[in-house]
Amino acid sequence: GFEMLPEVEVTVAVPGTHWVAEAYPNPFGSAVGALDATVEFAVARGTLVFAVLYDVLGCPVQTVFEGTPAASTPIRARVAGHNLASGTYVLVVTGEGFRDTQRVTVTR
Repeated sequence: GFEMLPEVEVTVAVPGTHWVAEAYPNPFGSAVGALDATVEFAVARGTLVFAVLYDVLGCPVQTVFEGTPAASTPIRARVAGHNLASGTYVLVVTGEGFRDTQRVTVTR
């Protein structure tokens, strides 16, 4: 048997100002048809967020995300590797009051 229970509403909040998960897969491929990397993040309140990929010289090579996500709503952004040279890059996620960085590696 089974029993129906009343609905329960759950609110999931972001701890602090934001969270950023590690990009996956890492390393990822640059060949056509290879998997792109994915980074997930959320902010505690709606604020303008930029996720930009930089090369080792500090030059921006790809804007991964630019926008104002809703509070506590996870965003999944794709880092396309098909036009990148093999090497190490820095993914920087910034918003009002925070800056999060992580290294990602592109392989052939």
